[in-house]
Amino acid sequence: MEWRAQWIWTDTPDRHPHNETVIVRRVCELPAITRATLALTADSVYRLFINGRWVEDGPCRSWPGHFQYDVLDVTALLRPGENEIVIAARHFGMSTFHRVPLEAGLLAQLDVTAADGRTLCIATDERWQAARGAAHIADTARVSIQMDQEEWYDARLAVTDADWAPAKAYYPAQGGPWQDLHPRDVRFLTREPIYPIRVCGTSVVNVPAQHFTFDLKRICFPEDRSANGCAFAVVLATVLESVTAREMPVHGGALYCNGAPVENGMLPLRAGENLLAMVVNSTGHQYVAEVVFPVWDGLTARNPLQPEDENPWLVIDQPGELCAVSTVAGYPGRPAVSEEIAAAMLALAQQPDAVALCAAAGPLCRQVPRAVMLPKDAYLDFRHRRVARSADDLLTDPTALLADNQAWTTVQPAADGDVEVCLDLGKEVVGYLTFELDAPAGTVADAHMIEYRVGARLQHTGHRNGFRYICHEGVNHFVSTRRRAGRYLFLTLRGMTGPVRVRTVSLLQATYPVEHRGTFRCSDSALTRIWEISAYTLRLCMEDTFTDCPLYEQTLWVGDARNEALYNAICYGADDLTLRCLRLTAQSLDHLPVTGCQVPSGWDILLPAWSFLWGIEVWDHYFASGDRAALEELYPAVIKNLRGAEPYCTDRGLFSIPAWNLFDWAPIDQDHCTVLHNSLFLLGALQTARQCCAALGAADGPWLTAFHDRLRAAVLALWDDAKGSYPDAIHEDGTVSAKTSQHTSALALLYDALPAGAETAAVRDLLDPPAAVTRIGSPFALQYVMEALEKSGRDADAVRIVRELWQGMLDADATTCWETFPNPDSYFPTRSHCHAWSSAPVYVFNRTILGIRPIAPGAAEVVVSPHPCGLTRAEGASASPCGDLWVAWRIEGETLAITVGMPPGVQWRVAPNAEWAAFREVTVNGKVVYEKTLADGRNR
Repeated sequence: MEWRAQWIWTDTPDRHPHNETVIVRRVCELPAITRATLALTADSVYRLFINGRWVEDGPCRSWPGHFQYDVLDVTALLRPGENEIVIAARHFGMSTFHRVPLEAGLLAQLDVTAADGRTLCIATDERWQAARGAAHIADTARVSIQMDQEEWYDARLAVTDADWAPAKAYYPAQGGPWQDLHPRDVRFLTREPIYPIRVCGTSVVNVPAQHFTFDLKRICFPEDRSANGCAFAVVLATVLESVTAREMPVHGGALYCNGAPVENGMLPLRAGENLLAMVVNSTGHQYVAEVVFPVWDGLTARNPLQPEDENPWLVIDQPGELCAVSTVAGYPGRPAVSEEIAAAMLALAQQPDAVALCAAAGPLCRQVPRAVMLPKDAYLDFRHRRVARSADDLLTDPTALLADNQAWTTVQPAADGDVEVCLDLGKEVVGYLTFELDAPAGTVADAHMIEYRVGARLQHTGHRNGFRYICHEGVNHFVSTRRRAGRYLFLTLRGMTGPVRVRTVSLLQATYPVEHRGTFRCSDSALTRIWEISAYTLRLCMEDTFTDCPLYEQTLWVGDARNEALYNAICYGADDLTLRCLRLTAQSLDHLPVTGCQVPSGWDILLPAWSFLWGIEVWDHYFASGDRAALEELYPAVIKNLRGAEPYCTDRGLFSIPAWNLFDWAPIDQDHCTVLHNSLFLLGALQTARQCCAALGAADGPWLTAFHDRLRAAVLALWDDAKGSYPDAIHEDGTVSAKTSQHTSALALLYDALPAGAETAAVRDLLDPPAAVTRIGSPFALQYVMEALEKSGRDADAVRIVRELWQGMLDADATTCWETFPNPDSYFPTRSHCHAWSSAPVYVFNRTILGIRPIAPGAAEVVVSPHPCGLTRAEGASASPCGDLWVAWRIEGETLAITVGMPPGVQWRVAPNAEWAAFREVTVNGKVVYEKTLADGRNR
């Protein structure tokens, strides 16, 4: 592309503003046109409007060193005469697990071909107008470490004509810090209207009387814009003046009142001054702390050091460099607060009064601006709400909320609280919440979503999954700028000075556009339903990348993506999305020794199992798609990833690194440098790299074989004959872990790392493990058990296990698959109720029950071998580049009748399996292909 545009923003000296939104516009006169394309991007996100119409959101996620821009055909949106382009761009100011912001900037270029053949270019420069988007409130609490800030919009502060000023141009298109500009390589998301199916209830609710949210990251590490973990050693203190001596409820962290610990959530106040201190000695990603007061009557708060300061809280913290930070191969790893500093901070929190505290802390005391330290937080009003009574008497025609028509629901104010309506969207959904309401100016409309509820108990799981909208006078129409997920929507009206009329509430479901190609149904309705929720779960976790879940993180976790790519190849055949995820991961090798575990991200942590699964996924993608060009593109990164891993094979020849050595949410002995599942996954990555090498005729074969054989020998040396299994790890003192797990047995079986004759013991660990063996903890890890069982010919066992473990989800009326299997020790069964790493039934059922197994890249050759698994019929299809691979079968007396439909050019054959011995004969497309052998060995 020939760029003429410049990177623009408002004229401001701060190039790293925190959560700042700017609005830019250009009004232009156009002739009659035949073609118009708009290329645009932003750091960090944008929303585009043309002539008042919302066009698109973007850009897709990408690394700053490989920055992407969107190209839109806007021909139909423009007209002869005056046209207005408006772009709302927001700069995060800090990294998330989705983006790595560098500087505030927006780049756009409209290229037009006129009807008379002329070409016109309208590009961002200082002729564009810009204004700060004051309606988009900046100082809000962070949603989570994975995401950015909570969304607040004050419609009373929308841009007016008086706010516009010339934009400031900072760089030419190719001259800024964003490198390798290239077009978006992924399609835009869908917009499917979803309406509530029922009103679950109405309530008058009361909010906490006072609450404070602390942005620890901005307080303690204001210059650190990464998403790396931090070591927080900080005391936050205020003076509470109480009119009487009393006990008051309080929710918070480690709180001390007048030097004594606050116990049982009750604050012992004396009349007059009280020192309240919260000590935070934490490591990692807990960037936010909170203190909530359900009651505030008769209380005031003031700053212990500067009583007149607008911020009632004082900060006492240690310089960041004094908080020890461990490193992994020179990259930020897990931080830690030293014991000495933690003790010192605790001693400060235990001071008896403000004078003593300030004297003891001395120069460590700091004043921090309120807007930095105490972000606005609508979530706490929802999280700590108290239901006072039903609000049914305050609503007229509440079911009008279930449709988009001209019927209105009228809500009257409540004298005793705010009015809340709970709406059931019928299933888990993800997208943009939208509503239209008529309200007095200043009315607050809060919207929050959750996935799960049991009666009055709501599962929040500490996630700020909502927004606050403050109304202007009259009719307000709002479409949220963030995608959110959940099943239940709570709409709460606060600060009402008169009736509010609501016409519609809905969600625009936004997922990757796919064709529903894979199918499955069978005689067992439970299995059919399990397949359906698995496929739907996957779709909700497909946006501009695969993501782990649509609610909590929306993150491209590399290990999760390997599983999701397998399921996608069967369900949707969206090979382009798989390739994009592989590319983004490969680009992390620009700054890491092995691939990152979540990309593109500001958290530079290594999770080796995910790095090796990426290499395995490269081969998976080639095998599923037959895309040789993609394999050629990715192969150098495959080798780079393995060469980055080789220097860490230092402990008895095993892979050993002080990284996040996770595989599963299970009590594996994995908090060590040498964890066996890492070496086993590395073996798998080496095996698939050898296959890639052979397919391309590359020259790395001898090195790959030597590395593989050396590592395999090191693994085999740890086999425990007495236990018939491998240990989980080698400890730092050289002792071998006493723990064993299903995980190592599955991987050893799958990646050919068992001694001769040991397969029986490995299969035993998978199907009937001894009591001491650690069980699989998540559907993610179970995928590798399923693959191992298929490899060992125990296909029916795989189906049985799925039936048993997913049944609990069906029993709970789940519409999507859970992150983990039900936790009997928790009131709620799982954290995330929609996690695509759990869509394994798609893979198992189509490969086993339908028996559709491609055996050549691109499904050029297919083996068909259905396993009835106790069913009487089944049918379905798996997607492939050649077309849909369709199989149906039914049991007719003693005959298994199979019907196969394959696309032209696909070579296929039928392969008998052990279950066929139960039938007198098997037919395929009406022809007998198998007959039971008689006792004397003759064929029937």
